Amino acid sequence: MRKKQLFAMLLAGSLTVGMAPASVFAAEEGTTVTIEEGSTDTPAENVPETPEPPSETPEEPTPETPTEAPETPTPEEPAPEPPSEAPEAPTPEASVTPEVTVAPTETPVTPTPEVNGEITVKTEAELNAAIAAAPEGDASSEPFKIIVDENIALTASVSVPANKNIVLVAAGKDIVISRAAEMKGNMFQVEGTLMMQSAQKEDGAAGTIRVSGYLDGNKAEGSIVNVAGGVFAMDDSVTLSDNTTTAKGGAIHNAGGRVVLAGGTIASNQAEAGGAVYSEGAVQIQGNLIVSDNKKTDGVTPDNIALKGEGAVLNVSNVLSDDSQIGVNVIEGKAGQKVIQLAEGVEGLTMEAVLKTVTYEGTDFTLNADGTLKAKEPEKPAVTPDVKLKTKPKWLSRNSVEFTCVANVDGWYYAGWSVTGEKAPSFDVSKDGTAIQANKEFKVTLKNLDEKNPITAYVLVKDKAGTLSKKRSLDLDEKTRPGNTTPTPEATVTPSPEVSPTATPTPGPTHTPVVPSVKDSVVHGLDKPLEMWPNVFYSFSVTGAGSDNKNPGEGDAQWVPQYWMQEGGSSKQTTWKIGSKSGIYDEKTLPIRIYLKKYVYNAEKKQWYGTNEIDYITYNVKTAKIDPNATPGAGGNGNGSGGPGGSDALVTDPNSSDTGSSTASGAKTADESPVGNMFMLAFASVLAGGYVLVRRRKKETE
Repeated sequence: MRKKQLFAMLLAGSLTVGMAPASVFAAEEGTTVTIEEGSTDTPAENVPETPEPPSETPEEPTPETPTEAPETPTPEEPAPEPPSEAPEAPTPEASVTPEVTVAPTETPVTPTPEVNGEITVKTEAELNAAIAAAPEGDASSEPFKIIVDENIALTASVSVPANKNIVLVAAGKDIVISRAAEMKGNMFQVEGTLMMQSAQKEDGAAGTIRVSGYLDGNKAEGSIVNVAGGVFAMDDSVTLSDNTTTAKGGAIHNAGGRVVLAGGTIASNQAEAGGAVYSEGAVQIQGNLIVSDNKKTDGVTPDNIALKGEGAVLNVSNVLSDDSQIGVNVIEGKAGQKVIQLAEGVEGLTMEAVLKTVTYEGTDFTLNADGTLKAKEPEKPAVTPDVKLKTKPKWLSRNSVEFTCVANVDGWYYAGWSVTGEKAPSFDVSKDGTAIQANKEFKVTLKNLDEKNPITAYVLVKDKAGTLSKKRSLDLDEKTRPGNTTPTPEATVTPSPEVSPTATPTPGPTHTPVVPSVKDSVVHGLDKPLEMWPNVFYSFSVTGAGSDNKNPGEGDAQWVPQYWMQEGGSSKQTTWKIGSKSGIYDEKTLPIRIYLKKYVYNAEKKQWYGTNEIDYITYNVKTAKIDPNATPGAGGNGNGSGGPGGSDALVTDPNSSDTGSSTASGAKTADESPVGNMFMLAFASVLAGGYVLVRRRKKETE
């Protein structure tokens, strides 16, 4: 039995059973649809027109007509056709009348010379005529072969009626079927059976069929193939491409039939749903099949095969090649719904292998190992690495300390220190630090600390993805440092910097915590423009917001000054004096930031506790215009060495240990007398002393 007969029988079986069998495209090689030529086992259905002409016009039969007549054993089928044309002509076939030149387009349509149930066409009209002339039949009958010998541009939809079984073949040529300029509807309307494939010629040449829905600058309103009923099938020599449409199913729309993809390529199509295939029924797949690079009408969202309805599944009837690529999604799917179904008894066909070639493209589901839908778990929001101090630092010795932290991610931590006010340490995060687990405490130990200066500790965290936290800083408590008999200057201007778990206590039932804004802090001593002579420094002080709370209650807060920095600078200034090393000679407004730490009151322990919260206020320091060639006057006592090329950089007095206590603002003597006036008085006294001495010596000589 020939391959095409076997194909027809199996395809018919797939319609009655409800699923195309695994062997539909498995004949001989099991991967392609190949209809061999040259066999004449059952020609009766293909030449129904030949019996009548000899009986009506015996004098005109050509020599070849008698050779066909003996092969027509069933005269009952052609009987209905002759009566419709009998009154005007002895025969309905153009091939037996001289009028063939009047209607040349009808000549290829005549099936009379096609003894093997096939016909060759070159135009759209010939294609439609060939389908009309094909014998009636369904998927179980012998398919009628139409060989396309030239490229065809369709001006209207090609219809395959319910009573036709057509196989469209390219034999030995690469054929393109395209849209004419204004053709926007379905290119093929299938209600019967339509198969597209190549056929190998006797010389071994094989062709391909490419159906292109391209419209220059326009969108189509239909699909390449609309399956309203029956079956559409294609093999690996067929390509359906370039159809951009407002309809569903860029290449194939299946609303009431069956689709069999035994290979081939469906690519570069766009549609409202199912850029390649929109199917409300089963889609049978096997062989070397590429269904990819199809999108929704936005031209961006991947949308290849779209299935809708519980009966819409991918039936894998035979092994898919390793090169196959198939995208699928389910419209209005449900968890557990079957998407992929395997034919039974096919050697080498496994769900594991199929899932390597089939990709689920929907956003709400993925595919289980059994080919059913699995609801996607909601994506967890990205966690930004962070680290917090868990317990207050504990001095182990004068040059070592330890404290406990906790991070919110798995990863590594890095720790270091610097003298307070100096540049923070850097960490080599290209290497892994000390491993930590999310939300589990870890202990940090710092050694070999500078014994003569206050210390700021730093901790940094890196998660498994390499994302870094902010570098957290912690000023260590010099008050409790071993070997310190008196508090350091910073300790005198800050409450106890202990960090306690009760740093943010729950307010009592009878007291509403008073929590002032850091912006309520006040700066003293910098309200007037300053004469910024070189190396002249002015003292100032800061009253932190809430520091005037003389009767604190549970949860009250206050802000305590820590250090200041010029805006845009990076150096912390812990001495509360301000000036310029090289002088500032013009009127300027130079903003500085004053950083304050938040403290919270614990009523039970009657003590203020420091928190990890540090905020700042901005204050504008104004400078007065001064003559760089003049001698510093009442406003300063510098040496005036800066010259006109002064810098806008503001610094603190490097020789001062002042920590913010309110002192005289300006360079003056202890009794507030201006330096300039005192200098003049001293000079006058020297002159007077010299005059008295001279007069005395004169008297002695006399």
